[in-house]
Amino acid sequence: MSRTLQVLLALVVAAVLAAGCVPGRSSDDAGGGDGGAGGAVATDGEGVERCAPAAGPLVDAIAASLQEGAAIDDAWTVRSRGFDEVYFTSARVLAADGGEEQIATWASLAPDGDRLVFSVNDQAREISGLDDGGDQGFSGGDEGVAESQRCARLN
Repeated sequence: MSRTLQVLLALVVAAVLAAGCVPGRSSDDAGGGDGGAGGAVATDGEGVERCAPAAGPLVDAIAASLQEGAAIDDAWTVRSRGFDEVYFTSARVLAADGGEEQIATWASLAPDGDRLVFSVNDQAREISGLDDGGDQGFSGGDEGVAESQRCARLN
């Protein structure tokens, strides 16, 4: 491995560790998840990573909006290519009534949950009290939505 590639790899690893991204984090797992074992990262056709485990504060913001007894698990975030500074996060959700597990998607204006978060699809609107992202122009048709949902299904 060339020295340049080693340095680049070290920088990527350091950035991921500094971001505190932990795959497998659940809304009821304040301890931080499984430390990354077995988590997949989706790539675009050129091998560029698109999906990243959702940041803890973003997962916490979504979890705080859920109906009582509902839970999310394995939340993954993708930066939108269609909107500036918009991030789509999808997670597996289980409704309070114990219904079938589904994939819900939210849009945020910051990947760390520090800014507004909106519901994007029907599942997110039904399970959370967050504003409808359709009013902001977000829809299930954005390629970032499909990509984040794919990552949530894979993990």
